[in-house]
Amino acid sequence: MTKKNPEPELISEDASGTDVTDQVAELTIDLQRLQAEFINYKRRAETENLSRSTTPKWRSCGNF
Repeated sequence: MTKKNPEPELISEDASGTDVTDQVAELTIDLQRLQAEFINYKRRAETENLSRSTTPKWRSCGNF
């Protein structure tokens, strides 16, 4: 008697012989780095926008 739905084998290497877990770890590190870069960019952009919006107000008050 044969099984109709055999359990899939876990693949630990791809066709080129590279360990899949190493690839996952490398991609995870890249993702974390890119997320940190984006968060830093977002904070920097918010800070620059705030400084742009407040600078003209102070300049116009200084004229009086």
